Amino acid sequence: VKDVATFEDPQRYPAGILHVLVNGVPVVKDGEHTGARPGRGPRAAEALVALRSAGVRTAVVTAGHRARIELEMRANGLSDAFDTVIYGDEVPHQKPDPAPLQLAARYLRLKSSEIVLVGDAMDDMVMARRADATAIGVLTGAAERSRLRKAGAHWVADTVPTVVSMSGRV
Repeated sequence: VKDVATFEDPQRYPAGILHVLVNGVPVVKDGEHTGARPGRGPRAAEALVALRSAGVRTAVVTAGHRARIELEMRANGLSDAFDTVIYGDEVPHQKPDPAPLQLAARYLRLKSSEIVLVGDAMDDMVMARRADATAIGVLTGAAERSRLRKAGAHWVADTVPTVVSMSGRV
């Protein structure tokens, strides 16, 4: 991964936030990524399990409504996979406003600056930067590397498992 030199040291973060969504829908099915770029994010569910096993607190921040997201999470075996979920229909401001991420940080008992947001959309990167969190883009959605970088990504990885393997936490 050629951009790794620009990624801030992941060892300094005591916990993180994992955002494994494409267009507001969890993208893990039977342990395989089912997003807009098939094959680009295999084993995202395993990466999530590895993070949680290493003591990393996780959350989802989504613009999606609770009913739909909970249905998708149940269908994909992710009902209990995150420490907290911030739903779009339950917050007064949406991405790229930093408020949803700041609320997730509060629920995780962290400062926003201790959060590592992994996302596949430009709004994710902008939200993370506005909240003073580290923004890591993944190429599992529609956004291209250059657009994620322009939106504020500190680093862009091909997949969520790549991010996890580079974190040094597992």
